[in-house]
Amino acid sequence: MIRAVIFDCFGVLYIKTADFFYEAAVPHYHEIREQLSEINRMSDYGLITQDDRAQQISKLTGLRLEEVQNSMSRRYVRNTKLLDYAQQLRARGLKVGLLSNISAQTMEAFFSTEERQTLFDSVVISSDEMLVKPNPAIFELMAERLGVTPGECIMIDDLTANCEGAEVVGMEALLYGSNATVKASVEALLAGS
Repeated sequence: MIRAVIFDCFGVLYIKTADFFYEAAVPHYHEIREQLSEINRMSDYGLITQDDRAQQISKLTGLRLEEVQNSMSRRYVRNTKLLDYAQQLRARGLKVGLLSNISAQTMEAFFSTEERQTLFDSVVISSDEMLVKPNPAIFELMAERLGVTPGECIMIDDLTANCEGAEVVGMEALLYGSNATVKASVEALLAGS
């Protein structure tokens, strides 16, 4: 039986502004997500310029070049819809955890100590534990802090390796793609448990 849902911070509860923007602004976002990622990878490797990147994204999404350039200039935005869903899960009696590879000092800029205490039943920050995902030990620690077994947890992360680390200890793992797909997958797992 699932008793806890654990969220990653970056890529899940905080989304790169561009990704969040594209999901909201592009009706066929889910169909082109991989192509967008490939364009971004080409830019990361220096194979295309930032201008080329913006032009390719504009062409792929159908958005105006200026809209794409504006979205690229921002960093992260809080995924309030998914955070609201996490609170709905808590209201239904599930434990909610936050597990992130981050320094405590950096975390404070995104979730204050007070917010972490209010929004989550437990928070595990890699720098505090000297463990990082995908090390299975950090997932076991998260479950322990939530007072559940790993087999009673769903881990939501945006990286495949981290999902695999969670699965090694017996957690259900969901690779974040969008709010809608994650919510549907969580609900399906809850219905089946």
